[in-house]
Amino acid sequence: QVQECITNENAEMISSLLSNVSRELRKKIVDLDIQEKSALFLACELGHADIARYLVEECGADVEKMGVIDDVTYNVHVTPLWISAERGSIDVVKCLVENGADTNTLSQGGLSALMAACQSDSEDTVYFLCDNGANVNTVSAAGDSCLRKAAGNPELCKFLISQGADVNQGEKGQYPILHLGIKSKNLSSVMELVSAGADPQALDFDGNDALQFAAIVGDADTVQYLMETLKPDQKRIANTLRLLGACAVARDEYDIGIEFWRKALSFGNDSVTDTHDCVHHALYRGIQEPKSLAEFEDLESNTDKLILASLLVLEHLLGRTHGETIHRLLMYGAALSYDEIGEESTRAILYAYDLLREKHAGLHRMTEYAMSQVVRCLYDMYRENKSDPDIIALASLHRLHLEVLSRAVDFVIKCQPEVERDGDKENQAMFSVLLQHTLDIVFFFSGTELNTRDEEQFGSYVARLVRFNIHDGHNRSLLHLALSRKIDRKIIFLMAAGWRNWFVYLTEVLLQGVNVNSRDGEGNTPLHYSASIPGSNCIKRVIKLLLDAGGHVDAVNHAGKSAVDCLRENGYTVCEVRYTSLKCLSSRAVVMHRSACDLPGSIPSHVMDLLKIHGLII
Repeated sequence: QVQECITNENAEMISSLLSNVSRELRKKIVDLDIQEKSALFLACELGHADIARYLVEECGADVEKMGVIDDVTYNVHVTPLWISAERGSIDVVKCLVENGADTNTLSQGGLSALMAACQSDSEDTVYFLCDNGANVNTVSAAGDSCLRKAAGNPELCKFLISQGADVNQGEKGQYPILHLGIKSKNLSSVMELVSAGADPQALDFDGNDALQFAAIVGDADTVQYLMETLKPDQKRIANTLRLLGACAVARDEYDIGIEFWRKALSFGNDSVTDTHDCVHHALYRGIQEPKSLAEFEDLESNTDKLILASLLVLEHLLGRTHGETIHRLLMYGAALSYDEIGEESTRAILYAYDLLREKHAGLHRMTEYAMSQVVRCLYDMYRENKSDPDIIALASLHRLHLEVLSRAVDFVIKCQPEVERDGDKENQAMFSVLLQHTLDIVFFFSGTELNTRDEEQFGSYVARLVRFNIHDGHNRSLLHLALSRKIDRKIIFLMAAGWRNWFVYLTEVLLQGVNVNSRDGEGNTPLHYSASIPGSNCIKRVIKLLLDAGGHVDAVNHAGKSAVDCLRENGYTVCEVRYTSLKCLSSRAVVMHRSACDLPGSIPSHVMDLLKIHGLII
């Protein structure tokens, strides 16, 4: 009732509810967690200063008791002071500090209340916390500091620096604080940081110093200020302007890009130098970067060639695997695919994917994203080819499709050991998504006829895929994943347009090598999974395929439920006797009469596997 009154901002009712009980009981009531929040935490979260003061001063509420933030993906426990500072509720902050809240208590992840105030640009809160002893140089577990949070606010930058904030704080893999100021496109912040000793030569994770980063961000004012401050040589100036222009063109800011590109070329041919030697990829169709104003004039009237030339500049100045180069290639391919469905857009994204594989040895969210865009492009091309075969010749589409499958198979095989080894949940989730992309790529072949050579190539890729016993972090095989796939509009459209049924086709393909009795982390076999698929004749076909391939109808999961029990619960009739062998009966007998510790240690592994499938608990 108290928390409901807080939500409704009914201070009078709260007082009425608690006035007739002892202070000790009031404290117990207001410190009680409801959905991981005490009454005080809820009042602070909602910014109700009067209620917060009553709870602290009249009820003795614990000012350090942490609660959970609602608006984040993961549950993060923070103090009442942190949430008040983050919300910019200065009156609540003052109440808490006046009643003993420690300004330097760290929330989960090493977050301080001062960091929260800096992040939300709550200047009054920042000033008050610092006046009450808050440490400006606290660093969180993620490497964040107050100045990093406030880098885009010149007033807070100036104040924190005056309080002794370290302008060069940072760890490997982070942006330097100066870069964060540049990223905010706030020249005043940049000037404050440089004046206080921030190092313009410090490099970020992509090797950008401050001047190069300002050109990539596209902040011409900051570029001008840094050039005046650092006084680089003529070649560096020309290359910075060239980069500024190329990045602007890549962002579709053509007029600005042309202006700065022209300025760079006006320094003369000797000043236009490349930092990196790059192989000229087929994507660029033989286009060369202009080295003079005359060459540039021939190019600037053709937008497509100008964009490709700008991407070339990024490769020459930043390198092929630089984050900005890859990002712009991805954006170019994605934009092209929405404007005009065809092979060129897919090859641009595929090129970016290859560069990401070169840059990141293992799993990375950008690599997974690039693969998702390639899958989308393949789908679009097959869909359009049905209505207009002139979009792309089917033979060319098949070659491209096989290239994509080859890359996907190589990637999942290489990433499997990494997922098994490190146990990182984020990587495991990413790998599961990557496996779904791979299944999509395989399924797209179900609606088209391949020639003999392409058919053989497709078969070799699939055979390689199933031979490696691929499974995700929950020990789900490709067959498990195929049978648990939520059928989206994309798959529904393709099946309606003549592609085969998703479940039947992938079951047939994967049963060429995937273990039909493989078990996920909860002991479920593919037969268990098939039971939950909505009923149709196609699903009955899947069940028969699994049983005919040797699926154990009496396989038992960790909850003690057999596959046949699951099938019957969902309305599928299976003749258990027909699919029960003597091996099954003997395994069940052993499991019934013996525990794992009673069994001799010399049992062959294939026999032990059979016993586990039938319910033996190790």
